[in-house]
Amino acid sequence: MTEIVRASCLDDKGSLSVNMLPPPSILGGKPFQKKLVDCIDNWGPPDAVDIVREMRHKLVSIHFEPYIELYKSLISGQGRCRYRARVKPHLRETGMRCDSVALGSLVTGCSFHGIEITAKDPVQSYRGTVHELQGKLAALKIFVEESHDKFDHGLCKRKLQKYRDGISADNARKTAEILVLKPQHQARMEAQAKKSGIHNAP
Repeated sequence: MTEIVRASCLDDKGSLSVNMLPPPSILGGKPFQKKLVDCIDNWGPPDAVDIVREMRHKLVSIHFEPYIELYKSLISGQGRCRYRARVKPHLRETGMRCDSVALGSLVTGCSFHGIEITAKDPVQSYRGTVHELQGKLAALKIFVEESHDKFDHGLCKRKLQKYRDGISADNARKTAEILVLKPQHQARMEAQAKKSGIHNAP
């Protein structure tokens, strides 16, 4: 079940699909996309595709949410840098620069990886697989202002790293809670994943 959900993506028309590898007999064959409904036969519950779609959406939400919250906090009036809360204008200014660096690197990194973090609904706009999303988010390089003169931004860097470190453990727990299916359906879906080649999807 996990393999099917993680390997599922949305095609140009919004249909649930999977990326398939060509048979070994076809030399030079390229990976191709196939609708999930065409990869399965009578297995699992009658609404199996809908179940996979719902689980995929929930997993995408789980992985996206911490970064959406980070984005929203950086564009808010309060920000994340501790200097933003200071009274003196020059301290607030360095705090704004620090948050601007973090925001710019977050948005640029997401754009580079094809993630629309600034979209009205980033979760809905994402069409790739859960596995791809995990890798892209983990690879993001998010920076803060460099410490200089009397301004120490080391705390900002440590807090950001701690925030991202906590995402992994929290996501693992939430994922385990979502990927729960009745045993009889679980076995049939896993067998179908192997039969259809989804286990070998890129």
